[in-house]
Amino acid sequence: MGFFRAFSKERTNAIEKKNDEKNKISNLLAPNGNVPSNELLTELLSFQYMTGEEFEDLLARLLRNAGYLVELTKKSYDYGIDLIVRRHEAEPPLYLIQAKKRRHGQKQYYITREMVEKTAGGKEIYHAPNAQICVITTSYFDEPALRYAEKANILALNFKDIFLFIAAANPSIIYNKYVELAGQQKNKPSTNTPPKVKTEINKLTCMCENCGNILSVKKGKNYSYFLGCANYEKEDKKRAFTMPKCSHCGKTLQVIKFKNSQQYAFVCPENKKSEKCKSSLTYITNSWN
Repeated sequence: MGFFRAFSKERTNAIEKKNDEKNKISNLLAPNGNVPSNELLTELLSFQYMTGEEFEDLLARLLRNAGYLVELTKKSYDYGIDLIVRRHEAEPPLYLIQAKKRRHGQKQYYITREMVEKTAGGKEIYHAPNAQICVITTSYFDEPALRYAEKANILALNFKDIFLFIAAANPSIIYNKYVELAGQQKNKPSTNTPPKVKTEINKLTCMCENCGNILSVKKGKNYSYFLGCANYEKEDKKRAFTMPKCSHCGKTLQVIKFKNSQQYAFVCPENKKSEKCKSSLTYITNSWN
């Protein structure tokens, strides 16, 4: 019986913690049920397409709509704080907010602990010892950042909190956006491009003339490539393979490697000057180092 009581208590605490986290952004952007207008909520739903300055400006308008006095800090040397939020002009700051706009594909899309730590000194810089520091991001926080935010009493809000806030205020906005995107995808004009035609590529397996072993591509000096045999040392360093010659100009072909690929080929040194020499390119099948 004690097990079920403990399990029930743990489940109740988890639900209360989840509801508390859900209400944090509502207490910030919609205190006392002061829900933003549909225009502001629709604009907030498109946060992924904004720049960093546009996201900060939108947060400032949302906070002013909630009845706060909002001051935007300087773009440089802001000490990790973008928005200073007060109830009244004579009162000390109530919130110190850092807006972190991130987009998909950035080198560092998530928010790290170091980024959150920079905001901790904002209380001393802006003389607000009792202010609540808040970091709002359009991406997410990694685990060390969340643990530090919990210990330092920093409010961490990510893109999921933004969606939950919009859904709680007016779920029809998200539905309308979904219908709009679905209609754009459905009416997207099709690019009737013809299917790619596979061209036959001349491939060649090179064999050692002395022992019959398959040759492999080796990397030589000055980033040049050549064909080498595994029995190279046993053959008294004799040439293991005679390089073929171009059928058009008669010059000895070279081994080249294609960029961003593990493919190798024989190519004539005159391939840039003559189209016939260029067409004599032959791929090598044993293209390993």
